Order: sequence, then structure tokens, then C-alpha cells
Amino acid sequence: MFNLQSAALALASIALLAISSANVSAATYQKYKLGACGTAKTCSIAFAAIPAGRTAQVTNVSCYASAAFGTDLKKIQLQQLSASNTPGVIVTLIPAPYLLNSTSPAPIAVSMVSQQVLLYASGGQKFQITAELSRGNFNEFSCHISGKI
Repeated sequence: MFNLQSAALALASIALLAISSANVSAATYQKYKLGACGTAKTCSIAFAAIPAGRTAQVTNVSCYASAAFGTDLKKIQLQQLSASNTPGVIVTLIPAPYLLNSTSPAPIAVSMVSQQVLLYASGGQKFQITAELSRGNFNEFSCHISGKI
């Protein structure tokens, strides 16, 4: 038989659960890493894997790359990698080139990225940023990613 008091209690419990889950907000997610590029034309920065049971959402990427003048930055990409390092979704980043110390004997070419993106990674997956020069090698390559987890 229908019990009105039990039904009201059940509905109140469901409403309370809905309200409490709506108030849960994601924590800030920020990571910065300096690449160890050596003499390679390609440099990758792999960030730590996302903890199990969590999902990270990257909404902004900032990178700095420097090399000897005459080396052109061919591309920079933000990638989502699986737990086995298989590439998933890839976002192309657009660098802004600059020339520093143009009058010195060793001018420096600098490229910077500050771009809004939207890319997700779940538990075990990770983010990686890869930059490639047309020739030469990197003096420095560093990136910061931020969003929510």
C-alpha cells in the first residue's frame, strides 16, 4: 500500500542529494614544466598522469621557446595521451614569433603561445606538449597548462 510519509522522505532525500552534488566544484589544475630538449629538433613536455577517478580539463596553455636566430618553429601541439602513451586528441597551438638581441653576434628567436583551449584527460591519461623546429635546436622550451580537475 502507498505510504505517503515514505514517499515524501524518499523525495526529500533525492532533492538533498541533487543539491549537494550540484555544489561540488572542480579544483584548480595548474602544471608547469621545463623541457629537456638537448640537441633535438623536436622537444616534448609530458605532464604527470591524471589520478584515477578524476578528469582534468585544460582551458589555457602558455609556452615559451627560444632558439638561435634562423631556426623556425614549425609547430606546437597539445596532445592527450592514453595510459600507454598512445596519442588521442591533438590541439594545434599558434605561436607568436619575436626576435631578441638583433644587433648582438648571436641573435635569439623567441616564440610564445598563450592560447585558450579545451582538452580533457581522465584517470591514467596525461597531457603532452610537443614543439618542432624546422632546423637547429632549442635553447629553452617551457610550458604552463591550467584548468580544472
